[in-house]
Amino acid sequence: ATPIVILWYGGSSLSSFQSACVVSSTSEINQKLSSSAEDKRWAPPSPGELKLSTDSSVSTVLSHSGLEAIIRDSAGHVLSILAIHHHRVASLLQAELLAICEGLMFAASLGVSVTVLESDSRLAIQAINSGAIHSLERFIVIVDDIIKLLTMVKGGTCCYVPRQMNKQPNLVWVL
Repeated sequence: ATPIVILWYGGSSLSSFQSACVVSSTSEINQKLSSSAEDKRWAPPSPGELKLSTDSSVSTVLSHSGLEAIIRDSAGHVLSILAIHHHRVASLLQAELLAICEGLMFAASLGVSVTVLESDSRLAIQAINSGAIHSLERFIVIVDDIIKLLTMVKGGTCCYVPRQMNKQPNLVWVL
């Protein structure tokens, strides 16, 4: 089996990208997370609970996106990471909803309960929490799937977290 290589990249400049390190285990990732100054803003869930954080990036020119999901415990330790390259994505909102959906399917496949779901997409979180998807009709199937998946993973709170307040590391799946 080919190992999945995860690239740790927490900055936005070329020099910080060039100094990024490749990690291959969750212990290395946890070590990086605990030493990251940017990660200090991330708030862990309560003891005994798990938090699922999702994010996405989109190239609308290529209609591709990168989706990621990170499951962490109350100590902030990374338990599992999912990174997916997705084709035929029309918008950032669609990518954010797909990231949430894929993250919940991932949690369900692991058999874990997710107490808190975080996303930096306010519109996606509002649609999930209120069920008000009249303005998101083209994404109704994804939102419905998310609501069903939340029940499967005994999901609790779905929270919007502004990107600038939750600068979690970007983990990119390298093919």
